[in-house]
Parts: sequence; structure tokens; C-alpha cells
Amino acid sequence: MMKKWKKLIILLVIFVILLMTFIYLNGGTKKTDNESESPTDTSSSDIIKLFDIERVDISKIVLKREEGEIVLTLEERDVEALRHNEDGTITKETTKKMVWVNPYFDVDNELAEDMVYFAATVMTKRLINENPDNPEVYGLNKNIVTTFVTKEGKEASIEIGNLTPLQDSYYVRKPGSPEVYTIDSYTGETFRYGKLDLMNKNIYGTEAVTVYDINYLSFSRDGEHVFSAEKKTDEDWIITAPVPEREANITELSKFLNWVSSFRVNKFITENPTDLSSYGLDSPKYVFEYTLSDKTYRLMLGSRNGSEYYGILDGNNTVFTVDATNLDFVDLTLKDLQKPD
Repeated sequence: MMKKWKKLIILLVIFVILLMTFIYLNGGTKKTDNESESPTDTSSSDIIKLFDIERVDISKIVLKREEGEIVLTLEERDVEALRHNEDGTITKETTKKMVWVNPYFDVDNELAEDMVYFAATVMTKRLINENPDNPEVYGLNKNIVTTFVTKEGKEASIEIGNLTPLQDSYYVRKPGSPEVYTIDSYTGETFRYGKLDLMNKNIYGTEAVTVYDINYLSFSRDGEHVFSAEKKTDEDWIITAPVPEREANITELSKFLNWVSSFRVNKFITENPTDLSSYGLDSPKYVFEYTLSDKTYRLMLGSRNGSEYYGILDGNNTVFTVDATNLDFVDLTLKDLQKPD
């Protein structure tokens, strides 16, 4: 008899658990009118195209950011590039192209084009809230607004808020409309670009740079001068210091020349830093001084941070990072750089 009662009690407990689960899944989590608003990923799906705008019509991008406003315009400019000829030679040629420009910094044209592409194609993932009482819980406080302007003056704007809890989407809304949507995180990151993101990572401002454009190179390591070298011909260099002139080992020296002429910034970190010691740039580990296309550069590399070094150019007070894996030649000695007897 006791065993039958135990079975009935167990069945009753299971029934109660199933009943409570059913109630929870069918409305038990619905928010009451008195509950405070908070961002979630559980709202109903509502996929729409955010903008009625064509990529080819966009001629201006206006970025409203906390630090100020940035304006990019599409203009025709002379663009220099390298031409690889059938006979193996390389020549420079100039063509006219439409590129994105800003009066205060060189623009990464590919990233600007990414913004334009997504403006013409972006689709929402979900409608999160049709009329939130407090949009700031989604990070929508009007600090980050990106506006695309067509040649005819038509504007399309998007305000970008925070990442969702799952980190796979951003909250967005169109200025003047209360509805909060989500878009995928990659598109959201693109719409959030600021100045440091959009600065050209090619510090020379042109792709038409080769190793043959370098005429002079000096290198210091840990505060000690390692060597200075000058070009005699495209294939012949001489070491000029700290020893009497002698022929350079062009195989080893080319490692320096190739890197200097082709390196790219990984990421711009900050402008006008107040404390260079934070990046090891008050006393740089490596210093490259060189003349390229008749312009003198002094590039300093400081502390290593994982797979990157912090760097800065003399006369340009912006800290950036470069890939450390491409700098495996910096431990070469003066002896390594001289042509063997």
C-alpha cells in the first residue's frame, strides 16, 4: 500500500513540474506594465531593409561621434599605382579615380566603401521594441549617428547603440523613429567607424612605393646605433657608419628595406598621447631613420604587446601598432649586414 502512495506522489510531483513549465513557456516570462525595461534577445523577428538608397548614388558620409563630426566626400583624384610589366620591370602610373577624402587625414578607401555597401544592403534582424520608454538601455543616446547623403541631397541616417547580450548584433534605430532593431555585429561595427578606424593604414598615402625609392637607412636598437647605409645603385648599397665605408650584404640589408617600404599599420591606438612610456615610446626599442621618395622619416617602435609593437612617426603624434611577426630581422648585427670578404 505504501509503495502505491509513493508512486502517486511521484506522479503528482512530475505533473506539477510539467504544469509549471508549460505556464512559464506560455507567458510566465511576459513583462508586466510595472516591470522596468531591459535589453534582451527574445523579442519577435521583424526583418526590413533599413534604407531605400543606392550605393552608386552616395557621395558623402557624415559621422557624428562623441569626439566630433567627421565628413567624408567622394571626389575624383589622381591615384598613383605600380604597373608590373611583361618584361619584369615595374613602372609607376597615375590614373584618375573616385576616392573618399577628408581634409584632415588620409582615408582608408576600402573601409569607406564598406560603409557605403552596407548602407545600400543592410537588413534588420529583429524588431526589439516598437516604442521604448528608455532607449538608453540599448545604448541609443544619440552619440553615434552615421548619415549617408546622395548626390541629390537625400539623407539616410542610422543611430548605433550597444552590442546585444549575445554579442552577435547591435541595437539600432533610425533618427526620428522610435523602433529599436538589431543588425548583425559586423555591419554594426562598420557603421560605428570613427577617425582612428578610417585613417589610411598606409602611412605613405600611396601604393606606388618600392624598395628602390629608399636612398638612405639608419637603424638603432635599444638606444645603440647599429648601422647607417646609403644607396649607390638600385642593387648596390654601402655601409657608412659606424665603420668605414664598405659594401653591404644586400641579401640581409634587403630585409630592412623591404619592410620599411611595405609595412602597414595594424591599428591606430590614440592621438596626442600624454604618456609615451605607456607604449614604450619614450625610449624606443627600435628606430628606423630613412629617406623614401626624397622625404625623411623617423619611425620608432616601442613595447611589444602580444604579436604587435607600438609605433609612432616623428612629427605625427599618433600611436599605432605594427605586426611583430614581420620584424624577425631586427636582431641582425653589423657584421651580418656587411658583405663577406
